[in-house]
Amino acid sequence: DIVLTGHTHKNQIYDKNSNLCDGNVDTLRFIQTGAGVETYLRKIIVQDNKVIACDPVVVKEHKSFSVFCPVDISLVDTTGRYVNKNKEEIDNVHYSYMNYSDGYEEKTIRIYDDIGDYKIIIEGNDTGEFDLEINSISSEKIEFAEYKNVSVVKGTKAIVQTKDEDEQIDYNMTLDEDGDGIQEDIIVPSVKTSELVESPIVTILYPNDFEEINDNFIISGISQPENIIKVECRIDNEEWENVDGLDTWEHSISTKDLSEGTHMISVRVWNGNEYSYDSVEVILNKDNTPGFELIIFTIAIGLILIIYYDRKQ
Repeated sequence: DIVLTGHTHKNQIYDKNSNLCDGNVDTLRFIQTGAGVETYLRKIIVQDNKVIACDPVVVKEHKSFSVFCPVDISLVDTTGRYVNKNKEEIDNVHYSYMNYSDGYEEKTIRIYDDIGDYKIIIEGNDTGEFDLEINSISSEKIEFAEYKNVSVVKGTKAIVQTKDEDEQIDYNMTLDEDGDGIQEDIIVPSVKTSELVESPIVTILYPNDFEEINDNFIISGISQPENIIKVECRIDNEEWENVDGLDTWEHSISTKDLSEGTHMISVRVWNGNEYSYDSVEVILNKDNTPGFELIIFTIAIGLILIIYYDRKQ
């Protein structure tokens, strides 16, 4: 049996016809996994006792606003609808809360749809400092804005105003330090932008793990996504050798200089930034001589055929 652990998207498992099924089917099936509060989705195929993580990774575009104690956070749109710890009045906008073992608190609002103009309101509930992190994630890039060590007291109010036409998240934060309604400071965040580069994945399709071989063989598999630069293979701890192919590849392995027993066959792919690995163990048995029973059986079949054709003539 194959057991896939981790988070599955609503625990849904499908067969090859996209019909819901349980984990006991013998046909092709996949699990669609989710990560980052359902913002990164990947299909995993289970076929011929192989688990294949398929591309593309589906990135659910969104913005997130995360504050770290001692403050509360709310979102309000132009119609007066709120999303905070007490209410969620806007579709596809959600509030979440994490309380870590050291007492550290993280409160986040995530926006998964175009909701027009809105503002983020941060209110101090104690004396201290808070951080605000903004992430804007699309299928092409990640933008990250950060406001660090903002001093607050109970009643402090900070506001981040956004506009629908904003192309970057370099929003100014206005700060009412004592909650008297008078703006005392404007804070500009530090902003970083990076391209969203998918990690490489390599999967060996043949041979299977612990398969017995007795002669030269070809190892084959697939790699993803399309930005793979090279594929390499090695036996045990020998030198890496280049493999023919990128998205689909194969490599001929000679067993001439290998001893009998178990050997590790490893493959790695490189996308210019990082490696991904897969490996299988094979059992080499060079003694390919047929057993005595097989020899006797073959001779007997041969004699029967000779007698049959002799009588037929």
